[in-house]
Amino acid sequence: MLEYDSFMRRKDQRARREQLVEAARAVMADRGAVAIRVKDVADRAGVSASSLLYYYPDFEELLFAVARDAIDRYTEERAAAVRRELDPLGRLRTAIRLGVPTGPDDEQSRILYELDAFTGTSAGFALPPTLSSAAVEPAYAASRGAHVPTSSGTSGRSMS
Repeated sequence: MLEYDSFMRRKDQRARREQLVEAARAVMADRGAVAIRVKDVADRAGVSASSLLYYYPDFEELLFAVARDAIDRYTEERAAAVRRELDPLGRLRTAIRLGVPTGPDDEQSRILYELDAFTGTSAGFALPPTLSSAAVEPAYAASRGAHVPTSSGTSGRSMS
């Protein structure tokens, strides 16, 4: 017997959402991010378009979940491979090698590239004000012991 929560959504909502993210990723890999449609993702997942929209009322939210998943996979796999290397030079070589797409069959890199189409047009991909370059650059400079110009145009040390 299926269990339901107070909103009448099945208790396996997380599994369904993961299924929809995987279907969206597969459609994006096949057709590209710009050409992705609700119907295509629903068909790939074996659900109706209205069922997809039940779990993701905002289709952009589904695409954002695909982006989070792709970024998480990319960073976790790369970090794990780098951690396995004992030699610092080997770590650097591994990080560089894994950061370069291997070719057209490199689905992970293709997904990340396809998602780049949304970064300029989607509010979901916009950096929060706390991560803007105006906020980050002074913190980075301070971590290096340098000063950045103030709003008045004066500066302590240079950023060299």
